[in-house]
Amino acid sequence: MAGFCIARRIVVSLFSPKRFQIRAFAEPIYCKANLSTNPIRAKPPSLLFLTVASVGAGAVLGGGYSFYLIQTASTPVSNEGVGTTATLLEHFPDVSISRKIYNADDTSGLQLTLFQYPTCPFCCKVRAFLNYYGISYNVVEVNPVLRQQMGWSKYKKVPILLAKVENGYQQLNDSSMIISALSSYLLESQGNLSEIVRCYPSISYHDDDGKLKDEVVNRYFIMFNDE
Repeated sequence: MAGFCIARRIVVSLFSPKRFQIRAFAEPIYCKANLSTNPIRAKPPSLLFLTVASVGAGAVLGGGYSFYLIQTASTPVSNEGVGTTATLLEHFPDVSISRKIYNADDTSGLQLTLFQYPTCPFCCKVRAFLNYYGISYNVVEVNPVLRQQMGWSKYKKVPILLAKVENGYQQLNDSSMIISALSSYLLESQGNLSEIVRCYPSISYHDDDGKLKDEVVNRYFIMFNDE
C-alpha cells in the first residue's frame, strides 16, 4: 500500500503544473493503510541511549587526556645551565636613586642598592633584614608597569640587590638568596661577598610546562669558609 501511495504521487507530479509538482514533493507522504493523518516521522532517540552515549564519549575523552598527562609528566626535565653564577657588573646602571637609608652605626662596610616595588612582600623581607642589622642602603623604586629601571638586567624580578665590590657591582637575585648571602658575609670576619655569592649557583631548567626557570637550590643555607 505504501508503494502504491508513492507511485501515485510520482504520476500526479508528471502530469501536473510545475507549481503543483513542487507542492506534490513538498507535501508529506501519507499511507492509506495508516488511518492517522500524521506524517511518518523517525522516532527520536531515547533518553537511555543519549545517556549511554554521553557516558561513553566522556570516558574516551577522559582516558585520552589522562594518558596525555601521564606521558607529559614522565618526560625528563632538561637543565640548560648548571652552576651559573650571579652577574658581576663593571659599572653601576644608569638609574636614579629614589632614596637613601642611612645608619650611623653601620659597620658592615657594605655599599648596597636595592631595586624594589614598595608593596612587594619579598622586597619587604629584604628591607626588614637590612633594617634589623642596621645596614645602610640605597633604594631604586622600579616602575611595576614599564620596569625601565631594570633594563640593564636579564633577571626581571624584584628584589635585586647590587653590592659594590672590588671589581665592580655584584648582582644578587632572589630574596632568600640575598638574605643568606648577606648573613654568610656578616658571620665571616674576613668574608668576601663575591666569593660567597659563588657558593649560590643558579640552575636554569625547563619545568613540566616547558617554561624556562632559574632557581638557586641552596638559597636557604648559610655558607661558611672551612679553611
